[in-house]
Amino acid sequence: MARAALRRLHRWLGFTVGLWATVAGLSGSLLVFSDAIDHQLAPSLRPAASALPDSLAYLDRADAMLAQAYPDRVVQSFRLPRAAGDPLSARLAGAPVTEVFIDPTSGTRLGERALYGGVMGVVWDLHVHLLAGETGETIAGVLALALLAALLIGLWLWWPRRGGLARALRVRWSAGPRARLADLHSVGGALTLPLLLVPIITGLMLVFHGPTTSALLHVFGGPDLALPASLPAPTDLRPRQPLSVLVQAGDAALPDARPVSISLPESANLPVIVRQRFPDNSHPNGRSFVAVDPRTAEVLHSHSWREAGTGLRIADFKYPLHIGEAFGLPGRLLVLATGLLPLALLITGGWLWWRKRKAGRAPLRRSASSPS
Repeated sequence: MARAALRRLHRWLGFTVGLWATVAGLSGSLLVFSDAIDHQLAPSLRPAASALPDSLAYLDRADAMLAQAYPDRVVQSFRLPRAAGDPLSARLAGAPVTEVFIDPTSGTRLGERALYGGVMGVVWDLHVHLLAGETGETIAGVLALALLAALLIGLWLWWPRRGGLARALRVRWSAGPRARLADLHSVGGALTLPLLLVPIITGLMLVFHGPTTSALLHVFGGPDLALPASLPAPTDLRPRQPLSVLVQAGDAALPDARPVSISLPESANLPVIVRQRFPDNSHPNGRSFVAVDPRTAEVLHSHSWREAGTGLRIADFKYPLHIGEAFGLPGRLLVLATGLLPLALLITGGWLWWRKRKAGRAPLRRSASSPS
């Protein structure tokens, strides 16, 4: 009785949560190479020059250009070019939030679009937020928990009761189509479960990052990432220092890391955060931070990824593991292939259900047409 109920639950979850898992898997496969795809779809947002600027003065030129072009908008952050041919991008607050793309060499504006604009922006918003903001992200986390339950139930239903694991792993290639496909569905699901667990668990850690990071710090120890929430009340109205000066201060605090992005404060008593990445850090956005006083360029606090405790290092590893960046190109290709697995399981499971339902109805149709 319990086994039959679990089988029905597995089937029901497979058809409902499986649809979301298919969308999440396919969108995740696309996002593995999102930058390259976006560059092909929107070539006008890429600078003509193929070399990176040789000084940080381009940040000041871009800052001045934005102040003149968008006098009523507040710049929230800058994303620095990471490789030759990448633009400098700035995020402007407002409704909608706008991303402006700038040629770092000439300082000219290449174009703009809304946050999550463009094809890959929509794919990213669908994958992370279900196109519904933070509420959609939470819903995606709940669906991931349901998917995890469906996979574990499927493993329990497949697991041989009296040994015979080798036999359970065989596919009956010479059997009929239905038996062969049933073996492919169950054996394939069991063998690929470790691959599916990686994006599911890391995705859950990303959605519920607060509780999971706290749990990791509690179990493995180490301090949390602590940055100053505010500065002493300003005693004068000195303007913000040039961006190049603030980034240079961050470079001096962590000389072996390179700047990745700059987060600007919303008010005068908040620090500028320069985010940096060490070459041996697999996180594409870096997990090192320097808090700088925007009025004096004084370094208030720095956090080096290399000096983080074990708990925080594990928590920081979830994102590069989720997107495959942790293992370079082979890892990204593996994530791309893993994203196709939910579709394969949905198709094979759906086909098996349809064949079984069709076979169950056939005798009823024959009896209805037979003479009494």
